[in-house]
Amino acid sequence: MKILDTIVARKKEEVAALRIRGLSAPEAEVAPPRGFIRALTAFPGVAVIAEAKKASPSKGVIRPDFDPVAIALAYAAGGAQAMSVLTDVDFFQGALSYIPQVRAAVSLPVLRKDFIIDPLQIKEARASVLEPYLAESRHANHGERVVAGQRLMQSASDIFLGWTRGPSGRDFYLRQLRDAKISAVIEGFDLDLMQTYARLCAWALARAHARSGDPAMIGGYMGATRVFDDAIGEFAVEYADQNERDYRMFISAVKDGRVEAAPEVV
Repeated sequence: MKILDTIVARKKEEVAALRIRGLSAPEAEVAPPRGFIRALTAFPGVAVIAEAKKASPSKGVIRPDFDPVAIALAYAAGGAQAMSVLTDVDFFQGALSYIPQVRAAVSLPVLRKDFIIDPLQIKEARASVLEPYLAESRHANHGERVVAGQRLMQSASDIFLGWTRGPSGRDFYLRQLRDAKISAVIEGFDLDLMQTYARLCAWALARAHARSGDPAMIGGYMGATRVFDDAIGEFAVEYADQNERDYRMFISAVKDGRVEAAPEVV
């Protein structure tokens, strides 16, 4: 049996135990997300996601004196824009308790890195990040808010979507366990096919926004001129150019030894 098969088998045991045990209530009010993507895209240089990992299945213990807080503080002082923390117990010697410890120590966005195989592990619905700036959601259940948004945005929604509230008072939404879809292989597209694909994506995005917002208000904001169209096109081109510049900077930094890079060890 391959190591990944072993890990998945162990995760299935953990999920089964979690279903029996149930989810415990949080010890304190859950803080809002810190904007992981925003922290990376707002940085003008090469944005670094620094990882805290004590061990790996193939290498064993990597850092015997592993201290997630000390590591987080060092990463923050070194200029990292975000952090990922291994929480798997059996194979990476992590712990879920590392997440609140690291969040309390640094102001960086913190990503949990683990093997997620079941919606029960992640599908908790919290208050929208927009609530501090806008009116409170009209939905009594945050899971219902997520489901309503998905049904508005998606032309073919998941028939298994639903929401509930657990014994601890936390809100959840449910969806199908496996959602197998195909994806376009854009690497093989020629110019005509890429332009057709871009138009289809644009129509899908425009339709979603029209269903979830006020079409008349959106139309009035965009107006009848090409100003908005040209602005979006210019942004897309500049964004693509920036991605290429970032990648060249990254490769240069690796070659010069300013950034250490290696294949990920599983």
